[in-house]
Amino acid sequence: MKFCPECGAKIKNETYCPGCGIDLTRFLAPNEMPEGREMTPRERRERILADFEVKDHAIVRYLGKGGRVIIPEGINAIRENAFYRCGVVNEVILPASVREIGDRAFYDCVGLDKITLSEDLEAIGEQAFEGCAFAGKITFPEKLKVIGAGAFESCFALEEAHIPASVKSIGSAAFSSCKKLREIQVEKGSETYSSADGVLFDKAGETLLCYPAGKEETVYRVPDKVKRIGETAFYENENLETIFIGRRAVSIQPTSLLMMKALKRIKVSPFNPEYAEERGVLYRKDKTALLCVPPAYKESVLDVPYAVTEIADNAAVSAAGLREVRLHGNVKKVGYNAFYGCTALTKIVVDEENPYFASEEGVLYNKAGTAILCYPAGREKTYYEVPEGVKRIGKTAFAFARNLTGVILPDGVESVGEYAFYRCDNLSYAYVPTKDLNAYRGVFPPACVVTDK
Repeated sequence: MKFCPECGAKIKNETYCPGCGIDLTRFLAPNEMPEGREMTPRERRERILADFEVKDHAIVRYLGKGGRVIIPEGINAIRENAFYRCGVVNEVILPASVREIGDRAFYDCVGLDKITLSEDLEAIGEQAFEGCAFAGKITFPEKLKVIGAGAFESCFALEEAHIPASVKSIGSAAFSSCKKLREIQVEKGSETYSSADGVLFDKAGETLLCYPAGKEETVYRVPDKVKRIGETAFYENENLETIFIGRRAVSIQPTSLLMMKALKRIKVSPFNPEYAEERGVLYRKDKTALLCVPPAYKESVLDVPYAVTEIADNAAVSAAGLREVRLHGNVKKVGYNAFYGCTALTKIVVDEENPYFASEEGVLYNKAGTAILCYPAGREKTYYEVPEGVKRIGKTAFAFARNLTGVILPDGVESVGEYAFYRCDNLSYAYVPTKDLNAYRGVFPPACVVTDK
């Protein structure tokens, strides 16, 4: 080593860098010493163990300065949160003795792009590697049995995952939001899982578990024998434009089609007993429930059919081109986040005969006018005075209203839902009906000036 890997200072045989003071021995191979001699086994173990808090042969906290981390022999587990958000670690080598990696053990280690998994590893916990920078392919050891929920979620550079036949359980969203992930392959002989064309299924091929977010095809036909589409199955795939759902699919999880920004249409077999589509929008078979408006839905106006009585939770999340929604008299329920993130939506129009909802200037209220349910995010006005009589502002009601710069709340407001003004980035002032401004702490964006009327 001639130069410090941290600051670039010239070094000779120093243990610590003369420039930045970092411990240079942590960048050496385990058997190296600055003097050129080999470490004794005791020196090597002491140096390595100094970087960790160890309890009952398990690492409970990392204390080192990052870089390449070598876990010593004899450690049998990495406990939950041990390396939590340790962004300076870029490589981890696990010895054969490690059998378990706990929940969130390496959560959001954004610099971690290489890991050597132990041969005897049996379990990877929930969100264990979420947000890590693994690049290319990851192959799991042959004794692995459990991959926890969200274990590799948002590993943005991961391209391939190879699942051994030993794996008995893969949790929800284990590989969700991996935007470069092109394929998941399951080893032949697995009694629990299978794969086809890089897509993850259960063994029988009846449940579609994960369609990789980085697959480049624009059209996908769900295999005809699929009966269930799991939650987050297609989540955040950015290339699919059309999905064909077969005749046997009788259970589609509401979150399975979220955040697919290129999705234009959903097509359903006319022989499917549970679902139907009209103009690319997914409905329950009898058209009484609107389930999903594709994010890239090509029409600017959504005229909800008369048969519809329910609009499902998250039904039109991030439908970027949607400018107007028309609700007829039969609609009884508008689900949570139904129009969340529809940044071009300027108005919601409700039939006057509807006994459950009303609209005023394009804003959606309950029929009594006591609750604001949805302020269209694309509404052009910069100022809004909430009408007298309103007692409740619903969850995410004003979310993404980026044209809004000022808002006035009336006397009588009793509750403001979570994230009611989320991402109202230009909201600069808010007048509230109380001198106890602490009651509105966290309600408005940090830059918004909150004063009493």
